[in-house]
Amino acid sequence: MLLNTRPALNKVSRALPRVGLVGVAVICLVVALYLVWSGVRSSQDQIRAAQSQDGQQTNLVQLVSSIDLNHHRFLRASSQFVNGSGLVTREETRWRLQHYASRFAELRPHLDLIQSETEALSADEGEDVSQADDIAVAKNQRVIYTIREILRDGEATLNYVDSLIDWLRPGDSNGYNNILSIMDLLGDDITALEMAAQQRRQLLDEQAIENKALLASRLATAKSSMGIGLLMLFTLGFFFVRHRHIAAKILRRSNEKLQRQIEASRKLTEELHYRATHDALSGLSNRSGFTSQLQEMLGQGSGAHGLCFIDLDMFKIVNDTSGHAAGDQLIIEVAELIEKQSPDGSLVARFGGDEFLVLVRDCEKAEFEQAMTSCCDALRALTFQFEGRRFSISGSFGAMHFDASKYDMDTLMSIVDSACYEAKNEGGGRIIFRSGATSSPGSRREDHVWVNRIQSALENDRFCLYYQPIARIEKTNGKPVHSWEVLLRMIDENGEITAPGKFLDIAEQYSLAPRIDSWVINKTFAWLASKGGKVEEVDCININLSGRSIGNLDLLELIRQRAAEFDGDLSIICFEITETAIVGDNAREFLLNLKALGFRIALDDFGSGFSSFGYLESLPVDYIKIDGIFVRDIDSNPTHQEFVKAINAVGKAMEKLTVAEFVENGESLSILRELGVDFAQGYHLARPMPLPECQVGNSGDDFELHQAA
Repeated sequence: MLLNTRPALNKVSRALPRVGLVGVAVICLVVALYLVWSGVRSSQDQIRAAQSQDGQQTNLVQLVSSIDLNHHRFLRASSQFVNGSGLVTREETRWRLQHYASRFAELRPHLDLIQSETEALSADEGEDVSQADDIAVAKNQRVIYTIREILRDGEATLNYVDSLIDWLRPGDSNGYNNILSIMDLLGDDITALEMAAQQRRQLLDEQAIENKALLASRLATAKSSMGIGLLMLFTLGFFFVRHRHIAAKILRRSNEKLQRQIEASRKLTEELHYRATHDALSGLSNRSGFTSQLQEMLGQGSGAHGLCFIDLDMFKIVNDTSGHAAGDQLIIEVAELIEKQSPDGSLVARFGGDEFLVLVRDCEKAEFEQAMTSCCDALRALTFQFEGRRFSISGSFGAMHFDASKYDMDTLMSIVDSACYEAKNEGGGRIIFRSGATSSPGSRREDHVWVNRIQSALENDRFCLYYQPIARIEKTNGKPVHSWEVLLRMIDENGEITAPGKFLDIAEQYSLAPRIDSWVINKTFAWLASKGGKVEEVDCININLSGRSIGNLDLLELIRQRAAEFDGDLSIICFEITETAIVGDNAREFLLNLKALGFRIALDDFGSGFSSFGYLESLPVDYIKIDGIFVRDIDSNPTHQEFVKAINAVGKAMEKLTVAEFVENGESLSILRELGVDFAQGYHLARPMPLPECQVGNSGDDFELHQAA
């Protein structure tokens, strides 16, 4: 405001010889107003400084209270985790500790502030230092020391407690008591910090009282000076008019700035809404945007429309073999193809992962079916290329033409999802149209029934182990060598045995396979431990791992634990992995970990998938199990005989042992012997038997047929 009066002062000074006493009066008024303004501004600055310091101290007290609160919250969370109530997980306990630790970092600004204040008080050596200043310095130094100690001790203590959480288990009262005793020491430091903060708060309150008295005196002086201005109110009118002009100009500029901010906010809101309703990768509507528009259309309750659910058939293979970058590029290309093939005005959405939805509004049934059929054909004809690799792409389509007045959204989604699921079960690359009268979730509901059965069997330990021998075709040192493959059976609610073909695929599809594998591993190791870590005349015990388990870190940790507890040679265990399961990014590392522990590895169903022999060379595999599709009819199919011969030759070149599955007659066994295959397995040798009843040499005459064949 003073800067704005300088032009007026200059004009007044130039007019002084002409105006005489009037000019002198104007100058005195200006000087008086300047003194009043300066006094008021100085008082306001000191008030703001005192309020800021008071607020910072209040923040320190609140921060210390927050640290104390988080201290007790962590103790409660760790107690609930140890009690095993299930309300708090290990991750939540660690998160509570990390949140607690983060509060300590907020003490640093307060420490710097108090240090600066103390240094300022201690630097006034040339002036008279009051007793109150000495007391303030002493109290501040106590607070500084307390904060430094708790920062140093608190960080070390919390890091140690964080390491203890890794070993903490539900029911581990000793571990919890150890943490509690450590945290009690830290709690004592927090109590000391609370007392120091309260003492500093009392100090600042006393200083605030003194400052308020001083500020009150200054404000009284400033108010008395304001009387000078009343003598020449007409001069103030001049400044008021000028100030109003300036304020109007500032207000106009502020309004223009506000309008720009409102416009930017509107654009940001539109952008956020777009991001919330559209897929960032493909640019299509996402699940939220699509369901919102579908619900809105159904709410109008009229019109004939078409809905199609699309699930890519080869997406997982592209992702596993070429990485997520290839998967993302495939999603983009498929999204463009579906948009191009869909009728104008259609709503195309990426529903999640490799699933898409198409909503064709106000269309005839024939028009809709023709458009979706063309889209299915175009997708089946697509060849995706990425870094020199080529993939044939197809999709499973489930579609329905419907009357909006007769269906709700959940029913429609269930119908097209079921149709898509059926198309995928029939081999994919096809489209299935539904009508309201014939649409039902069918297969999916049956899957859900099996999922419930599997979960119930896991919870109630209703599984059992069988075994099937694997025999060396030629004797070694005049003595046959046998291995056993552990097989799984499920026991239903009526006590009947359920074959794995009825539930393993469902378990794989719904991510239950790792839990089943964990059950088999635990039971097999326990059974081996009961046998002293070995079985007479048995060289190896084979355990199957599903594709979902490969790369599963929790399962790998379980295997490590069982290996550490096992009192025997770990090479007696051989893990069987299917060929298609080794394509994933983490498969090789997973197998190397198993190999490093001392286990053997067998590659199952070799020849049925898409792995190359070059890829096989880099894997730590001990056995190649030739897919039974080539072995079952080897005695009557020359082509399959050549397949087995080639696979066996490559295996021998890579110094890996070969196993032929599904050996069902003596002729097939003789051919395998001539080809030089190492091991045989199948009904001709022995059928699967319950594991508790296993006795070598008591398996029946069929098991010895390979010696005479």
